[in-house]
Amino acid sequence: MKRRIVGILLCMLMITTLPLAAGMNFSTETKHSKTAAGLVGKTFIRGIITKPRIINGGRDITFRAIYVHYISFDARETQRGVLRGFQKITLKNDFVGHCGDPLGRWVFALFDGNLDI
Repeated sequence: MKRRIVGILLCMLMITTLPLAAGMNFSTETKHSKTAAGLVGKTFIRGIITKPRIINGGRDITFRAIYVHYISFDARETQRGVLRGFQKITLKNDFVGHCGDPLGRWVFALFDGNLDI
């Protein structure tokens, strides 16, 4: 019985190392341009968040990312990434989509410009 438990634990440990062996990067730092060219384009985000709060007199909305996937695209390039670890995200309150509800904390939003972290 003990050998089975040890075998199961070793398999679970080996499964967690697969992304490292495949060369995945777990960095939470993202590069975003703050130039005028970075303001063109659109960004789509989706994921699990904390409770959203309205700030700046209703102009912006802020929340923390538990696990949020984003895709930023414009005429030149497409950037994809994942935000996690309770990183703070601030959006303008003119996005198209959904941000939080009573049953769960989800975000599905499309907005102009790049993601401001």
